Amino acid sequence: MMEKKNKGKNIIIAFLNIGLFYTLPILFSGLIARYIINSSNVVKDIVLFIIDILVLGVLVICNGDLLKKDFKKFKKEYKKCLDTGFKYYFLGLVLMFISNLIIININGGNIANNEALNRSIIGVYPLYAISSIIILGPFMEEITFRGGFKNAIGNIVLYTVFTGILFGSAHIIGNVYTFTDILFIIPYSILGIMFSYMCYKSDNIFTSICMHMVHNSFALVMIFLGGIL
Repeated sequence: MMEKKNKGKNIIIAFLNIGLFYTLPILFSGLIARYIINSSNVVKDIVLFIIDILVLGVLVICNGDLLKKDFKKFKKEYKKCLDTGFKYYFLGLVLMFISNLIIININGGNIANNEALNRSIIGVYPLYAISSIIILGPFMEEITFRGGFKNAIGNIVLYTVFTGILFGSAHIIGNVYTFTDILFIIPYSILGIMFSYMCYKSDNIFTSICMHMVHNSFALVMIFLGGIL
């Protein structure tokens, strides 16, 4: 009875995370929009950064027990966790790269709209973009799309596929303008599945958080090199 009760609680927290992830930025932005609408990009940059901090803070509070437990374990077993993380990350990276190349070719050479959006934001709001891409974004997304479901779904196949596709969907929602744009859910979901698998195998959310940060840092470097070269 207690196990069912805990599972039900975990499912509620998992979907609450998704709700908070999508609604809090809109809420916080709406509360201060009229005060910064005519402000400089620097001010807006800082405000966007603060909003991300606030959203992350709420998610951390709601998932405090999971994060405390996994962090204590991660400090003791970080080498094992990271070994597992890199093992599956590189596999996911290769599969993502191949699928991306195929879809970009089908899409007439156009990259995913989500990636194009990130590139444009970097130029306008660098502080927000860099902090969000490398640190805050991975932390929030891992809590939302993997951490919340970590104790709610006991089957590894169901957990990895469901949370992986959920993660992939989140990266194309609002950025689909043609049928081929939908195809970009494949590479994002592949990477999401690998993040989910390493999280499940290591039984630690900080494994996927670290690998997500590594991936986004790598992607950011590639964007900057692309601009230079």
